[in-house]
Amino acid sequence: MKFRIFSIIAMLCLLVSQVSAQSKNTKGYKDPKAAVAWGYLLPGAGHMYAGEGGKGFMLMAGSVGSLAVGTIMTLNSGDEDAEVGYDYDFSKGGTDWTPSYIGLGVYTIGWIYSVVDAGKAAQRTNRKRGLSRLPVRVVPYVVGKADRREYGVRLSVDL
Repeated sequence: MKFRIFSIIAMLCLLVSQVSAQSKNTKGYKDPKAAVAWGYLLPGAGHMYAGEGGKGFMLMAGSVGSLAVGTIMTLNSGDEDAEVGYDYDFSKGGTDWTPSYIGLGVYTIGWIYSVVDAGKAAQRTNRKRGLSRLPVRVVPYVVGKADRREYGVRLSVDL
């Protein structure tokens, strides 16, 4: 019985020491998964989260700007009196959707690049700051039924 109580206390002490060690080493740590999630929501947002604000702003402005310009050009393509627009002759009717498709294509390319590179941007920022998470975690476990329980500690390696 004393051994079980001792092992439970030892496991709790290991967990507390692990959490305190990680919190000291990871102040300002940028999580790559969170950066990818931000990049998934809006192109460039993951880079801004990761600390690469200039690159994030350029991705956001280029992607959203191309989508906006393509939409505006499409809306003005059928209007003969519009100052902004261009002339085309598709048998005198309809709206030319080509600018919207081009804008959507550029937006999609920026979005894909943002999702793919945001996690790497967070890793670059962490490397510059000398921050990293501990790759090994201490995980307590309890196995067995009420009459024959085993208590222990496992090491879990994050790959």
